[in-house]
Amino acid sequence: MTSSRPYLVRAIYDWIVDNGWTPHMQVDANYPGTYVPQQFVQEGMIVLNTSPTAVVGLEMGNEEISFSARFQGMEQSVSFPPEAVLAVFARENGQGMPFPAEPYPEEATTEEGGKSQASSPLKAVEPASKGAKAEKSDNAESGSDKKKRPTLSIVK
Repeated sequence: MTSSRPYLVRAIYDWIVDNGWTPHMQVDANYPGTYVPQQFVQEGMIVLNTSPTAVVGLEMGNEEISFSARFQGMEQSVSFPPEAVLAVFARENGQGMPFPAEPYPEEATTEEGGKSQASSPLKAVEPASKGAKAEKSDNAESGSDKKKRPTLSIVK
């Protein structure tokens, strides 16, 4: 059965934009297939401003969410699977929807000494193509790269 998460993410995102608010996504930065600027990851999560004025080329498909945005003035490409989204909410009032953390896929685990452990995908992001223009974004605050298991915080 197809996951409902990508459809719900798109629906909540559209609802937030239609109301004139600023959509943000809280993402599990350790989820396999997630490519985000690691210098802005805090406690395994990153909050991204996904406003139409903050990102370029936003694509919200069933398999991947991707866009380009500026982080400290440098344009970078960001992509992650919808399963990595932990919440979609409006910056102005916290209205939105949290999602339960998804278990990491089986193919992302390796056997080492009888213990199953999630593999760490390449997390570096490539600068976006020079031809694309992005408006200034306040996507993330500076933070340390901690390796804790992510937790979901309800934003009010």
